[in-house]
Amino acid sequence: MMVDYFGYFLLLIFFFTVMTNPIPFYQKFINLSLAFMLLYLRYNTKKEYDRKLKEEKIDPITKIPNRKGFFDIINKKIKSKEEFAFVYIDINDFKSINDSYGEEFGDYVLTEIAFRLKNKLSQKDFIGRMDSDEFALILSEKNPSNSKDFIKEFIESIDINLEIYKKIYLACGVSYYPYDAKKCEKLLLKSHMATYESKKITKEKNVINFYNEPMSKNYLVPDILKEELKSAILGEELFLMYQPVMDLKNNKLISLESLIRWKKDGEIIYPNKFIPFSEESDLILKIDQMVLNLVCRQIRMWLNEGYDVMPISVNISAKTFSEETLIKDVLKNLEMYAINPKYIALEITESAFLKNKIGAIEQMKKLKEIGLKIYLDDFGKGYSQITSLKNYPVDVLKIDRDFVKNIGENHIDEVVINYTIQLGKTLNKIIIAEGVETIEQLNYLIENNCDRVQGYYYSKPLTIEDFEKKYYKIQD
Repeated sequence: MMVDYFGYFLLLIFFFTVMTNPIPFYQKFINLSLAFMLLYLRYNTKKEYDRKLKEEKIDPITKIPNRKGFFDIINKKIKSKEEFAFVYIDINDFKSINDSYGEEFGDYVLTEIAFRLKNKLSQKDFIGRMDSDEFALILSEKNPSNSKDFIKEFIESIDINLEIYKKIYLACGVSYYPYDAKKCEKLLLKSHMATYESKKITKEKNVINFYNEPMSKNYLVPDILKEELKSAILGEELFLMYQPVMDLKNNKLISLESLIRWKKDGEIIYPNKFIPFSEESDLILKIDQMVLNLVCRQIRMWLNEGYDVMPISVNISAKTFSEETLIKDVLKNLEMYAINPKYIALEITESAFLKNKIGAIEQMKKLKEIGLKIYLDDFGKGYSQITSLKNYPVDVLKIDRDFVKNIGENHIDEVVINYTIQLGKTLNKIIIAEGVETIEQLNYLIENNCDRVQGYYYSKPLTIEDFEKKYYKIQD
C-alpha cells in the first residue's frame, strides 16, 4: 500500500485551518469533503502512474522484468557492491518453433521456460527476458571460485521437454561482477560472448561457458555492436540530426529529413555501420519506432514554442513497413503528441515492394488516408520497379546521391536523372535530389526542372540546437 505522506501533511494543515476558521459548520464539512476528495484523486493518480511505470518494465508475455527492468535490477546490485554471477541464456532453434507451430505456441514456450527458471531461483536471485528468445539471471553471492559447479548443475537440471515439440536446449554464458566487468553493459556483453561460444558447440544439449579473455578475439564485431546497440536503444546514445530540404522555386527551406546517429564512447557512428546488421534482426523495428517517436515529440516541442514547423521525413525499413503494427504506431504517436499528420512523411526504398507489391501498395494507401506523405528513397537504383511506378501512391521521388555526384562526369547518370525528373513530372510526383554539394550540380538540377534538393551545398545534417540557431535564430 502506498503512503502519500506529503498529501497527508497537506490534509492535516488544511484540517486545522478549516476547524479553527470561524465559518459555519456546513461550510467546514464541504471544505473537508473536497479536501478528502482531492487526496483520493492524488492517491489514484499516483497509483496509476506507478502501475504504468511498472508495466513498462515487465514483459507482457512472461510477466517477468523485460530488458529495461532487468537493467534496473543489475544497476541496483552494482551499487550495493555485492558480487554476483550474470547468466545469459539463449534458446536454441527458437525460430523453428515459431515457424513450425506459430507464435502462440512460441509464447507458450517462453512462458514455460521463464516459469521453470524462476522456480529454481532463490529469493535473492532474479530473472529477466532480454530479447525475443533470450533470458538472463542474476545469481547473488556467486563468484568464480564458489559457483561454477553450481551454475553448471543448475543449467543442466533445466528440463524443457514439451509434449508436442522435441526437447528444448539452452546455450548459456556467464560473467561475474566485479571480476569480469563493473558496468551493466560490459557484463551483458561478456556473458553474451560466452553464450556465443556455447552456441558454436552443439544445439543438442544444454551448454554453458564462462567468460574468459580469449573470447573477445573470437567474438565478431557485428555481434558486439548488436549487443551494445540494444543497450543504446534503451539509453540516450541514439539521437537524430536534421538535414534541410530546399525548394528550388524560391530557394527556401521546405522540409527536413531526420537522420539517426549513434554516440558511442564519445564517437559518432553513422547508420551505414549499424543499420545493416540491425535489419537482420528485430532491432530495426525498435529503432524505427524510436525515430518516429522522437520526430513527433520534436515537432510538438517546436509547435509549443510557436515556431514555423515544416514536414519532417522519417526513414522506415522494408521490415517495419511490412509490419501490421506500423499504422498503429503512427496513429499512437500522432495522438500522443497531438500533431497534424501533414508534418510527417515516411521514406521507404524500393526493397519494400519486392516481397509483396500488393501488400505494400495497400499499406501506402492506408498511410495516405491518415494524411501522411510517402517518399520513395534512392530512386533509380532498383530499375525493375520503374515500370510499376504509376501504381505506387507515392508523393515524392528522391534521386539517389550516387547519380547526383557524377553530374558533369558521367553522361549515363545524367540520363537517369533527366529521365527520373521527366517521369516524376508526368506522374505528378515531386522530385528531390540528394547529395548536392557543388554549384555545378545545383545549376544542372535547376536547368532540368528538379523541384527540391538537399545536401552539403546548403547544409550538412544539423543537431536540434544548431538547426534552431540557424533557422529559428535562437541564441544561447
